[in-house]
Amino acid sequence: MDEYTKKDFIKIIKHTALDVRRWMRLSDSTCGRIYDRNLEDLNLSIELFDTYAKVVDYSEEGLDDDLITQVIDQISRNAYIEKSKIIYQLRKKREGLEQHKLITDETIPLTVKENGLIFNVELSSHIDTGLFLDLALVRAFVKDNAFGKTVLNLFSYTGSFSVYAASGLAKKVISVDLSNTATMRARENLKNNGFLSEIEYPCISSDALSFIKKAQDDNTKFDIIIFDPPSFSNSNKMNGIFDVQKQYLNYIYEISLLMNKGSVLIFSTNLSNFQFDKKLLKASFKIQELTDEFRQVGFGKKKATSRVWSLEKVAEMNKVPQRRISARKDAQTMEKENETNLDRLSVSWDEEETKEQVSTPEGVAEMEQVESIESTENEAFVNDDEPMNEDVKESSEQSQEDRPRRDYAGRPRRDSSDRPRRDSSDRPRRDFSDRPRRDNDDRPRRDFSDRPRGNFEDRPRRDFSDRPRRDFEDRPRFYRTSEPRVKKSAPKPYGFDQFMETKSRKKDTEF
Repeated sequence: MDEYTKKDFIKIIKHTALDVRRWMRLSDSTCGRIYDRNLEDLNLSIELFDTYAKVVDYSEEGLDDDLITQVIDQISRNAYIEKSKIIYQLRKKREGLEQHKLITDETIPLTVKENGLIFNVELSSHIDTGLFLDLALVRAFVKDNAFGKTVLNLFSYTGSFSVYAASGLAKKVISVDLSNTATMRARENLKNNGFLSEIEYPCISSDALSFIKKAQDDNTKFDIIIFDPPSFSNSNKMNGIFDVQKQYLNYIYEISLLMNKGSVLIFSTNLSNFQFDKKLLKASFKIQELTDEFRQVGFGKKKATSRVWSLEKVAEMNKVPQRRISARKDAQTMEKENETNLDRLSVSWDEEETKEQVSTPEGVAEMEQVESIESTENEAFVNDDEPMNEDVKESSEQSQEDRPRRDYAGRPRRDSSDRPRRDSSDRPRRDFSDRPRRDNDDRPRRDFSDRPRGNFEDRPRRDFSDRPRRDFEDRPRFYRTSEPRVKKSAPKPYGFDQFMETKSRKKDTEF
């Protein structure tokens, strides 16, 4: 670690830890993030959990042992955490079923507080502790709006949203998650905060989509629905692979059938490159993004881990909104695709029908009208303001390459050799010799010789003899034993008066 990186790292930890601890004291919390991958050389996240600190390394290969030792040392010095209570973990990219395996068999269970509520966390066995700190203000928002309402928490995990909704005096809170372990931890968190009823606060281990279908059959409605799914999951209990980018529209449609007009859906995802299409949902929902409004202390804008939207239902959704397939392809490629999909016999029948229609004047008019409508639709679709995807760009580039290039070889070139050129030698030049010039010698000059010179001897002088002279004997003289003329206001370090006595202080001064 070079000196510049070291200074910046220390500065960030000091200032952020001070702000986070102030928030902890005001909100009755014991957990928060003090470093959020702020420097490129140190791609880390540092979170405080009571007297512990957890460091997660997001770099590809991980830090070397010497750099890890320096990082732990600086955290201990500037965040006031014991070195033995600083946990370092490397976040490796794991594929397939490896994402569900434990990192280590060692467990460090701990109980922390967030906004006065109690949660059980695990610091060593997994990368995530069971409590996502970046959503603390979103959970508080749910608590403030949950009074007397029915709440459904899909993909509830350890039930942190459910605990907040229950503390906000919600009428009923249902937590649904596929994992039995997460469901058990959600039930423990509810019981630790005093919510013991299994009827008012049930925790169900089930697939989210299966529970939604069952609730639709029972015609169950909810006032607040929390939809915080993982970015990707391939659990054995699922029928297939879950991808939030591909399936979020289908889930929102199914969830909308459980909502009344005025009900609110809180949708959150931590996928970094997630694209939320508001155009497909604005007819049925009043959409508002809450990411910047509820950004937690210690989390930066560049490395925001979660994005949050609030969707208030205003109308029914008729069908699942599908993304429009971009038609920015060349007409020739579209015709080829249509020809491959159609049967040859049907094509021949269509050709015969069109020939018969075109043979009559009415058929000609109908064909022209159809072609004009299709051209306007294609123009409106091409002029759509949606950003072009990479696949669409590649297809458009390929279509341009497939087009026949225009040949200019046979075009006759214009011969300009016979064009008469203008001869500038016959142009008459302008003669300025006839313009009169100004003669400076004939300009009259002012003569100052006749002006009398000033004489200062005849100027009256002031008489200062009547002014009393100043007597300096009445002026107090400065001695070293007396008080200083100017009192210095320089700040003194703490405890300065206890071990140093200046000459300007009196001996009878009491400390």
